[in-house]
Amino acid sequence: MLTGRERQADVAGQLPRGDQMRQAIVDGAIEFYARNGARRTNLTDIAMQVGTSPPNILYHFGSKAGLITAMVEELEARRIVEMEPIAERGGVAMLRGLAAYARCTEESPNLAALALMCSVENLGADEPAHQYFLKQGERDRTLLRKGLQAGIARGELRPDINLDATIEEIRAFMAGAWLVWLLDPGHASLTRLYDGYFSKLIRELSA
Repeated sequence: MLTGRERQADVAGQLPRGDQMRQAIVDGAIEFYARNGARRTNLTDIAMQVGTSPPNILYHFGSKAGLITAMVEELEARRIVEMEPIAERGGVAMLRGLAAYARCTEESPNLAALALMCSVENLGADEPAHQYFLKQGERDRTLLRKGLQAGIARGELRPDINLDATIEEIRAFMAGAWLVWLLDPGHASLTRLYDGYFSKLIRELSA
């Protein structure tokens, strides 16, 4: 998978200079947040990371909140790139892939916390990124449905699965597991939570 910085290099010379700087700021901010977390990060830190100035960050994003929104969108774009091949495996392989994906998430708790924080802050229908997170949910539903249907078609999964209910259960588990893990990582391993849940789900859904 291309990281944000690798994608930026890949399109060097194609994007306008302003867009390249905007992407560089987002990538640099993500790297800094991953190491230090949100509470110990300010615009001056990010500017030093990228080699620019706080006023230039404000010029591109308007505010720190605007930058955070752009960061979450970039993280989601990266996540979809990682999730699509997992969903394309379909069936049991997809469910096992989702379980294994927890290991990647567990390596970046600060970024996971940032994404969760932003989704909670936009629960209200009038919040600026509410529609963005609704669309994120629809993308997840589409990927999960495709993978489950492939498993049913191959005879791996039971044909009587309630797809809508199963998809929402998976999404609810994953969101809840993130919260439990982030609140008390000393007692809750995301990898163990995912392994246990998806192993049980595979047993329940297998034909």
